[in-house]
Amino acid sequence: MLLDGTELRERLLSELEWAGQENLPTLANTAVGPSFDIGLVTLMQQAMFDFVRRGVVRFARERDRDGRLVEMSEAESLAIVADLKTHLQYSDGLGRWTGGKEPWPDVVTTPTGAREARLVLERRGYQWWKSK
Repeated sequence: MLLDGTELRERLLSELEWAGQENLPTLANTAVGPSFDIGLVTLMQQAMFDFVRRGVVRFARERDRDGRLVEMSEAESLAIVADLKTHLQYSDGLGRWTGGKEPWPDVVTTPTGAREARLVLERRGYQWWKSK
């Protein structure tokens, strides 16, 4: 099955609901798998633009003194998405997606995102794409 934008969005939401937040490379490896497809970066970028604009996710790079991620604003999150190719790269040597610039940005679900993710999980189950 070819991965389309809707399928990728649902996989991303599923993984984010389970974890609450995740860095971009780990999210790509769990939602898609460790196989190279240049189209994934474009699909991921489109999904993240959509998610940020709709208030489903925000990005974070820093933690507060209690260790909690500090969410960036919508504008700052969109800037990360616009520059996604520097944050999500495929390593032939490692055979998986990895990050570029460090620290790797984390994708954090908002309350809206958590609700959407729960609906996906209720409808499709956890990691449905890995079963069978």
